[in-house]
Amino acid sequence: MHFSLLYSRIVLGSMCFLFKVPAYALPKFPTSPPLIYTSAPFALVMDAHSGAILLDKNANVPIPPSSMTKLLTLYILFDAVRKGHFQWSSSIFVSQDAAKKEGSRMMLIPHQSVLLKDLVLGIIVCSGNDASSAFAEAFSGSEAQFALHMNRVAQALGAKSTYCVNASGLPHPQHKSTCQDLAWIARRIFQEFPQYYPYFKLKEFTFNKIRQWTKNLLVRKGLADGIKTGKTESGGYGIVASAQRKEQRFIVVLNGMKTEQERFQQTNALLNWAFSRFITVKLFDANTVVKEIPVFALNKKVGLFTPCSIRVCIPKYQLKDVKVKIIHYNGVYAPVYKDKPLGEIQIFIPDAPKQVFKLYSTQEIILKSWWRRALYWVGI
Repeated sequence: MHFSLLYSRIVLGSMCFLFKVPAYALPKFPTSPPLIYTSAPFALVMDAHSGAILLDKNANVPIPPSSMTKLLTLYILFDAVRKGHFQWSSSIFVSQDAAKKEGSRMMLIPHQSVLLKDLVLGIIVCSGNDASSAFAEAFSGSEAQFALHMNRVAQALGAKSTYCVNASGLPHPQHKSTCQDLAWIARRIFQEFPQYYPYFKLKEFTFNKIRQWTKNLLVRKGLADGIKTGKTESGGYGIVASAQRKEQRFIVVLNGMKTEQERFQQTNALLNWAFSRFITVKLFDANTVVKEIPVFALNKKVGLFTPCSIRVCIPKYQLKDVKVKIIHYNGVYAPVYKDKPLGEIQIFIPDAPKQVFKLYSTQEIILKSWWRRALYWVGI
């Protein structure tokens, strides 16, 4: 849907005060009917593009994240490849400790060397605790040191309630996260590493002549295209799942279910509910110039652009009620800097907080000489 259907009047004049939107100041829709019921004690549904939270049931309560922890391990791995610290052909040594990890395993053999790409598939498809530990040791020297790095990365990503003591999610009293943190990490994987996301929809992987199937029944049945399941005795069955239909993508995070079948049914129901009730609308592409404003006394104009793509997720019945305002100065004085906001886009959705996106100048205008600045300010 083109943004012009939602586009409202441009408001000129003095610019209103600007508000910085923190990472978790995301729009939440009202919890009154007809929101769907879920038996999961911890649940979150998020629009992957806008970050809008469509359903929140104890989503910020600490939970044992089980193997969903591996999403943070994978984020660090993908980032290491991006930065050139590792290549897909890198050979990873498997220590005795890594190979003997309990729980889900890739079936690594002590003292063998494994290609990093195989290790990634072992983490994603097999949910290999051994594979996660092997990468942690290759990256940081020990899994304990890697866990410290995980916590620093989690904080940087905005996953403020996540604390890890290992790379795999094996049970530990201090190992915790939240549904919202897990959704946030998954969303960052979509945004930063779209080229690697297809690995999450692989249904099987064979290593050391052992064939294993993904534990994600939604992926196996073609109802989702990722991203990670988990289970612990204390935390029950959990999942971070995502699916895309046309241009819409939603993330569902659940934890605390009693059976694998309940996890499958509840996740599928929430995905279907999100796709049937909500619509995601792209208002502006990244780097779109939405307005030009004059620079006083210089016979020049600067464009105002949004550095990020702006999308909103709207209940379908409210589509006609969304309002968009563009607030900016009638003009600005030199100097003009690229990193200084000169306006904002305000989006109003009924029953949801106002969303604000800053607008920046497309160019810098600097008066370099002192005499030129002096003449400019006296109006000559």
